[in-house]
Amino acid sequence: MVSDMDQDNIGLYNCSGGLTQRKAEMSFSDEDFFYEVWYGEAVITGYIGPGGDVEIPLEAAGYPVVEIAPWAFAENNTITSLIITPNVKIIGESAFFGCVYLASVTFLYSAAEIRANAFACCYSLTDIDFGDRLRSIGDYAFRITSLVTVVIPESVTFTGRYVFDGCDSLTSVYVYSEFINYEIFWGRHSLTRIHIGGRVRNISGGYFTDCQNLVYLR
Repeated sequence: MVSDMDQDNIGLYNCSGGLTQRKAEMSFSDEDFFYEVWYGEAVITGYIGPGGDVEIPLEAAGYPVVEIAPWAFAENNTITSLIITPNVKIIGESAFFGCVYLASVTFLYSAAEIRANAFACCYSLTDIDFGDRLRSIGDYAFRITSLVTVVIPESVTFTGRYVFDGCDSLTSVYVYSEFINYEIFWGRHSLTRIHIGGRVRNISGGYFTDCQNLVYLR
């Protein structure tokens, strides 16, 4: 799996304070994706498929597909639905930014981290199924999407700031995680219903600042 220091082939600092460039072990493609191999695991770095319904493969050339690199699918205008398969551990920053026709995303038993802006500006995105193994959601991850209902599972241990910023269609949220950033719902005027469940015991009033139309909280 690519670490934060390895993103975008940044390289590692050497003893003299400069950068030592690091390269992927292997790069290749198939009919749908570009890949790089890092430490025996495959990372999707680009998409060349026909669009429509896209399912991330479990493996490529015998390597488990564990990550979608930053900007890998950004501004693609052909993808309409997406399935994230179980091996995926990281969805990189802005990985699906601006995929304007992407309408639904399903996490299929994936314990992934969704990093900042991963699905930002996916204007058609109305349906998200996080499953029950998702680990984290980064800052602005779903900014300016058309989500209507969101279920945050108990498995989530981190949420960033303003995850749903600009989601003016969001009306219902189900929260089952104790680890919710207090700015996650700020200013969501469209939000009318919030259900608090699972092991959640304490939610501060600050979580719902400027949610002017909130009428149901349980």
